[in-house]
Parts: sequence; structure tokens; C-alpha cells
Amino acid sequence: VAALAQLDHDPAAVAVVAVKLTADGDASVRQNALWALGKLGIQERAVLEAVTRSLKDPDPGVRISAITAAFALQVTPSTLATALAEAIKDDN
Repeated sequence: VAALAQLDHDPAAVAVVAVKLTADGDASVRQNALWALGKLGIQERAVLEAVTRSLKDPDPGVRISAITAAFALQVTPSTLATALAEAIKDDN
């Protein structure tokens, strides 16, 4: 997954990662994918939606990675605030 950050800014490749990001059962894979997405800095809709959804992940490490990626991708404050407010209500 760390190799994703080495990809040339190929939006199609990043979209594939964004989809897999929320589907992978391994929290460390989700964390690394978020790191790569944040590092790549591509603000495609699919990427931003995957990062925002990951703010609600049951794993706290994944949620932290999602916050870091959201800041790196400059997710709008209102979107980030809404997602974080929902995440705070979650018992996970």
C-alpha cells in the first residue's frame, strides 16, 4: 500500500484505492491507504468521500489516519466538522 504514494498522479489508480480503502478488512491496510491518499493530494470526489467515510471507521487508528488525510486534502471545514461530530457520537 505504501507504494501507492509513488504512483504518478493517476486519478483512476487512486479511485481504485479509495474504493478498496473502505472495503478492506485489515485496519493497517486502511490506515496505509489513507496515508497514501493524503500524500498524493488528489482531491477527486471518490477520494474525498472515502476519506470522509473513514472518519467513522470502528478502528481508532484508521480514524486518526482519516483525519490526517482530510487535513492534507483540505476537506472543507463544514464537511470535516459534520463527520467528526458524528464520529464523536460513535461508541467505537
